[in-house]
Amino acid sequence: MYDAAKLLYNNVSNFARLAITLVHLGEYQGAVDSARKANSTKTWKEVCAALNDRQLSFLFSLLCQRNVVRLYLDDSQF
Repeated sequence: MYDAAKLLYNNVSNFARLAITLVHLGEYQGAVDSARKANSTKTWKEVCAALNDRQLSFLFSLLCQRNVVRLYLDDSQF
């Protein structure tokens, strides 16, 4: 089912949903790339949480956390 969702989200350029789908498929590099294209704090948080739950990819998780902080600071008006 996730393979079909991957094709669908890729064809309609829904990178936020594609990132979560790729995490479920175990394609962590693709998930991080899609989250980067989505450029959404919510997407980064979801990918980060999913990677932390799996405890498989510490480096990908750190990358996600760094981007969550960066986007949060960009959205904040200091």
